[in-house]
Parts: sequence; C-alpha cells; structure tokens
Amino acid sequence: MRAIGYAAVGLMCIAACATTGDDPPDVSPSPDVPHDDGGSPADDAGAATDGRPPPVDLDAEKALVCGDSGYCETRLPTSSWGEPLSLRAVWMVDPNDVWSVTEEGVVLHWDGNQWSISYQGNHPLYAIWATRTSVWAAGQGGNLLRRGEGNSWSRVETNHIGTIRAIYGTADDDVWITRGDGGVDHFDGTSLQTQTFDIPNLEITTVFGREGFGTYVAGYVKGPVPDDRYATVPHVPWVRGLTGADVTEFDLSFSQAQGVVPVAGAVTNSPDATQRVALSGYLERFVKDDGKFAIADLRYIIAGKDGVVRATSYGNPTTVLGQRIEPPPILPLWTRDWTDVRFPFHFAQILTWNGVDEKRSSIDMGYDFVPRKIFGIQGDATVMWLVGDGFAVRGGAP
Repeated sequence: MRAIGYAAVGLMCIAACATTGDDPPDVSPSPDVPHDDGGSPADDAGAATDGRPPPVDLDAEKALVCGDSGYCETRLPTSSWGEPLSLRAVWMVDPNDVWSVTEEGVVLHWDGNQWSISYQGNHPLYAIWATRTSVWAAGQGGNLLRRGEGNSWSRVETNHIGTIRAIYGTADDDVWITRGDGGVDHFDGTSLQTQTFDIPNLEITTVFGREGFGTYVAGYVKGPVPDDRYATVPHVPWVRGLTGADVTEFDLSFSQAQGVVPVAGAVTNSPDATQRVALSGYLERFVKDDGKFAIADLRYIIAGKDGVVRATSYGNPTTVLGQRIEPPPILPLWTRDWTDVRFPFHFAQILTWNGVDEKRSSIDMGYDFVPRKIFGIQGDATVMWLVGDGFAVRGGAP
C-alpha cells in the first residue's frame, strides 16, 4: 500500500435489458449553510443557528490514505458530535463538481479540493442528482429539496410522506423522482406532476438513465406470500422507458428473473437495446416458523433480452423480522458500456462485468482504512467515486 500519510451485496444486472426512527443528530449550522429548522429550508443569506459550539473535527489531523488500487480517501466534515457522516448516494457532474447526501440529512459538495456542507436538515437523505445549474436531493418523509438560481435551497411539495430513493433527469426541465408508492413525479421546469401506472400492487423503486440513451423507471409487482415454509415471494420485476412525460414499453423478458426486486439501475451506451439496462436487486424469501422471517437474498443477474446470462449470489443473506423488507437494500452500480458494469461486491471489492464474465478487484486501502458498506458509486471514464458510512474515496476508472 502507498499512503499519503498515516492514517455490499451481490448484485443483479439485467441488460437488455433507512429505516424509520428517531432523527440522527444534525450537523451544526454555519452562517453560510442553509439549515432545516422544521419549516422551509433557509436560503444562503439567512441560515439559523442553534447555539451549539461548532463541531470538532476529530479527523482534522489524520493523514489521508491511498491504496494500491488507486483509490484515495477524502476528508469529510463530521457531525455535531464529531462523528463521521453516513453518505448514502453520490452524483458527479464533473470531477470538480460532485454531490452527496447523508443519513443525517446533509448535502455535501466536492469542488475538486475539499468537501463542504451545502445544506443540512433533520431527515435522512437517500437520493441526489445535479447539473451545473441545479441540484435535487430527497429522502425520508417525501422530503424533496431543490437548489436553483442564486444557489439557495427550497423545499418542493410532493404531497406524500413516502421515502424518495431515486432521482434522475436529462436537464433542468426534465427531472424524474420516485414516490413512496406506485408512481413517479416529473418536473418540467415549472411544476411537479405525478405520473401513476394502472397496475395493481406495483411499487416503484428507482429511476435512472443516461443522456442520449434513455430514461427508465423500474420496480416490481408485489407477489403473495407463499404458503410453503421456505419459498421465494413471486414478485415480478418491471421496467419502462420514460420520454418527456410519456411512459413507453421496454420489451424485456423477465421470466427467468421472477422474484427479483430491482432497487437500482444504470444505462450503458450500447446501441443494442438488449444490452442497454443494468439493474441490481434482491430475492425476497420467507421462512415460516414461530416467527415469520423475511430474508433479502442479495444478488446480481446478468441477462440478455431472452434470458439470464449470469447469476451470482452475494453470499450470506440479510434477515429481517416481519412481513416486508422495508426499506429495500441499497445496491449501487455504475456502467460505462456493456463491457464495463461495476458494482460493490462484499467489503472492499468491486465486481466488474466485461460482457462475458466478471472479475473482482480489491479496493482495500490497508489495515488502517477499509471502505465498508458502499452505498453509492458514480463516475466517468477517468474518475470513480465510492461513498458509504464515514467515507468518500475516489480513484481512476480505466
């Protein structure tokens, strides 16, 4: 390992294709940071303060680490208790304009040299999307935030309290946002309009896309809980294309992927629609015993239009008490083209699908720093970002 100093989730690819609870402590506001005090977000000119002393950055003197794989640690702001922030998603506009959101309700911005706090609220945030001129962030309780002209943040009314887990757009006047039900919201540059689907038991889990290659919405039609003692719930995965305010068919065969709940997606640059979409997700299984245990069997599946090409299980499943797995696991992935689909696999590893098979590469940065629980991955042909609990690392993307 070389150091500048001292110091998740088998996934599913289909081509052709925070738990609710007490709010975590927020980050102490500064005069330049908008703060959510329970009402509308403040703008940059009038942030509130709560009288607490500024946070103590326990990592201020800690040297940052680089690993042999080329990934390097970046320094993050800490919570008001001096604890690391829990990053849940990342979006890169360009290498010097990167955005992230946290479980603590913070929006972070990377300017090419350092992270700074752009907004801080009281509710967990799970989704982020941005252009050079606007930023959207969202999360628990239907909380949707927009940063537009004047670099001020405002809350956008969604008329629901469901968790928002994904945002994607092609421009400032074409933005799609998931809802906490079977629909999506679309922003046309002026207002937010809800698009619903006349499909019983449909739950939307993600929206995603790639400029010039389409925007897509994915989810699943909920299946009944099986009577067998141990069985997979027969959910039916569902994908459609989005054009403007219209929904279009995306003709894929999911017969061999029945039971899969897609939770994240990415789009390749392939002109062939059978190699266009990548998804990650899980199988929901039930063990009916004294208690009813829901098991999220995390995995990825590589598929062509007419069937599964490859399927790999993550390993040990996640067991959750109760009848539903809520919220669904966060299974990030990123793709450049059909021969380069990447997703975190186990701890400190990236799995890459090259169009034929997969290979694993380590992102272990040594004994002193091992990225764990990767919740966000995004980049371009030269830079890759990985974020998670207490870390944001960047590296090359050859």
